[in-house]
Amino acid sequence: MLLLANIPYLKIAPWLLVATAMSWLIFKTWLYLRQKNEKQNRLTELVNQILPQTQCGKCGYVGCRPYAFAITQGEAINKCPPGGEATINWLADLLNQSPEPLNLEHGNVKPYETAIIREAECIGCTKCIDVCPVDAIIGGPKLMHTVVQQECTGCELCIEPCPVDCIDMISLVSYYAVGRLSSADLLNQRRRGEYRRQRYEYHNYRLDKAPDKSLGQGVSTQVQTQQQEPNGVQPFSRVKARKEIAAAVTRVQARKHQPPDNSGHTLENE
Repeated sequence: MLLLANIPYLKIAPWLLVATAMSWLIFKTWLYLRQKNEKQNRLTELVNQILPQTQCGKCGYVGCRPYAFAITQGEAINKCPPGGEATINWLADLLNQSPEPLNLEHGNVKPYETAIIREAECIGCTKCIDVCPVDAIIGGPKLMHTVVQQECTGCELCIEPCPVDCIDMISLVSYYAVGRLSSADLLNQRRRGEYRRQRYEYHNYRLDKAPDKSLGQGVSTQVQTQQQEPNGVQPFSRVKARKEIAAAVTRVQARKHQPPDNSGHTLENE
């Protein structure tokens, strides 16, 4: 026995067993966390597919996917006004929960709407372009803007930044989904939501690739144009842009409060 005890590998054998056990424990823990994360991602994706993908933020989150992730963590399923009762019922079926009435603190359900710009009053400030989550507004600095209604999700995010209040929401339909959607309605909603989600992801990708991530679409486009011109154009100035926008707002407000001109009618009568 004394001879066997002098063999080196017998001395380190206990340490090898401990190291093997620890390695196995670490591997099993990593495998469990990986499977749990994959399951979490699959459930989040399923919930995200049910949400209407308006990216409006009325639920209190910055987009539909963050809200979908929060739902899988125990967040309430009744905070999506654009989805309404139908989306709540669909989420309840998926998560084996009892449906609850829509939380009116986040807004009330209403028919599908789209934004429209009163183009004659637009001053071309690009503020609405910067906040649109799906790039549904086209235009340029100091140029007229317009909304591509087929792409608009009705998120209403463009209304508040507009300095001249020239954006309205109009209803495209006079009804909204209640109860439980049919399988055909569910399929159409999923297809529409998938298209919106793709546009939202491309919007984020475009902003990540912009030269200055702090600038929006209209401003960054102007920066690129000025940098490419060989005529010594001065770089974009935020102070100058604010002054020009303030001056434009003043002109529009003065025009709104100006009394109507009846001189044309007077000449005709004469």
